[in-house]
Amino acid sequence: MDPGPRHALRDLPRGDAALPAALGIVASLEHVLGGYGPLWASLGSVWCACLVLAARRIAGELTSPAVAVLYLAPAAVGVPVQEPASFVLLLSLAAWSAGRHPRREALWPGAAAVSAALAVTLLGLAAIDGFDRGFDPSAMFGAVFTYPPWLLGVLLRRELRRSADLAVEAERARARHERELLEVAAVERRRLALEVHDVVSRSLAIVLVQASVAEDAVDRDPQGCRRSLRHVQDCARTAVGETGRLLRLLRDETGELGAVPRADLEALEDLVREVEGTGVPVDLVVAPEDLRRVAPEVRAGACAVAAEGLTNVVKHAPGAGAAVTLAVHGDDLAVTVTNGPPTRPPRGVGPGGHGLPGLAERVAALGGVLQHGPTAAGGHRLSAHLPVRGAGGGG
Repeated sequence: MDPGPRHALRDLPRGDAALPAALGIVASLEHVLGGYGPLWASLGSVWCACLVLAARRIAGELTSPAVAVLYLAPAAVGVPVQEPASFVLLLSLAAWSAGRHPRREALWPGAAAVSAALAVTLLGLAAIDGFDRGFDPSAMFGAVFTYPPWLLGVLLRRELRRSADLAVEAERARARHERELLEVAAVERRRLALEVHDVVSRSLAIVLVQASVAEDAVDRDPQGCRRSLRHVQDCARTAVGETGRLLRLLRDETGELGAVPRADLEALEDLVREVEGTGVPVDLVVAPEDLRRVAPEVRAGACAVAAEGLTNVVKHAPGAGAAVTLAVHGDDLAVTVTNGPPTRPPRGVGPGGHGLPGLAERVAALGGVLQHGPTAAGGHRLSAHLPVRGAGGGG
């Protein structure tokens, strides 16, 4: 893994120079007040080290040995480099920089650079003071002010990298969640649009049939004509109310979107009464207690299948009886609509629409299969098999 982007001098954060400058001022005051001269050499060494530290994002691991060399360099012109203590702070910052801003992700280059800086410093001091002094406690002192800062730099870099990775992952998760919400909303709106189609198509078919019946009975059966017109009124009111509710869901911006439309057993029973009002006898066979363990969206899909089948009976098989069955078998919900052959020519109810293709999409989205076709008796059969828990199968 790349430890981070490399920087050009013009791209370095201005704040990187603040701490080296502050340490440089402290070291300069110590050299001036302590008379550690010649000052051009001692102060030049301090500020050159500060420049290297200000560019530590570029220098990487080389920061530490570079500062160590600059620390010892003034000794060549007689500066007592072993006496001022402030340069230790610059060496510690250099070690920290080797851990915080390495050029490579691996630990060994930084550890090698810090160890080399410590060795150069100790060997240089030993050469200045003479190698016959025996054990020098400055070795332990140097290790304390070198390795712990380097390790802190390593830990800080890794923690910041981990935080950055977590932030990136969180942003990706947020974007992914937003996409999923948009996809769910699009699917839901398409489903509601199909519901609008079903409601309008079903209601108009019943209205047209009832209007035709009323037209035929207006002279010979005024009472029957009134009944048909009342059916037309009731069906129109229901269609207007249901369509308005579905359109409100399509426009919803407050969280109602996603509610399962009213297409459950109660709505199916209402539809059966409307269909029977057109003169089509319907035998509805359903055990409500069996439907309790069926997912609401699957229940709604099954009732939509039954509604489409009954609407097709009204449109295309006048006078034929219809049988509607909803039954649960294990983990499968079967819904079947069967009708016999028509006993009179179909009344003009308009061309066929997209009911069955749309219904097939809805059934497939629930993990089921839709089938339809003629029966041996000359009628028609529409059936669907749906998993009781839906496409996800969640409990």
